[in-house]
Amino acid sequence: MNSNKDAILAASLAMAKAFNRGNKMLVCGNGGSATDAQHVAVEFMHPITVGRKALPAICLANDMAMMTAVANDVGFADVFSRQIIALGCEGDVLLGISTSGNSENLIHAFDTARRINLITIGYAGDDGGRMRQLSERGLIDFLSDGSNFEHPPNPGNAHDALPYNVGRGSHVLAASFAA
Repeated sequence: MNSNKDAILAASLAMAKAFNRGNKMLVCGNGGSATDAQHVAVEFMHPITVGRKALPAICLANDMAMMTAVANDVGFADVFSRQIIALGCEGDVLLGISTSGNSENLIHAFDTARRINLITIGYAGDDGGRMRQLSERGLIDFLSDGSNFEHPPNPGNAHDALPYNVGRGSHVLAASFAA
């Protein structure tokens, strides 16, 4: 996690500032990363730490009707970008979670988010793929020690670091801004 310290701090600070301005976070991912995106959204909307404020977060992988309608009518590459167009506002945060950083629908989501001035943050394995260049607040690399996704450094725990570290940091920073 040491190599990620700056990226986690930058992501936490960007999120805290966005929440403090009244903005929200949109989170997306595919497959297992979609369930990680759900976990992240829940950690912000319903923080496990007593006394922490609920912060607005929406997982874009939750609405199956929306995803299948867009996939059928337009294409799977746009399942997240269509939702970002409808739900995103300037200053909101887009957090994309991907094992490769190369999923076409995440790349489209990041392009769309940047066009409408959302803050983009990536969380990926390997070298971050194409998502690395589109993550303006840095890319948090959960496999930064060179291991591969099938054998992460802490099996079963790599995805847990994101909601804990970034969520905790965002909550603490947001509370300090409000004080």
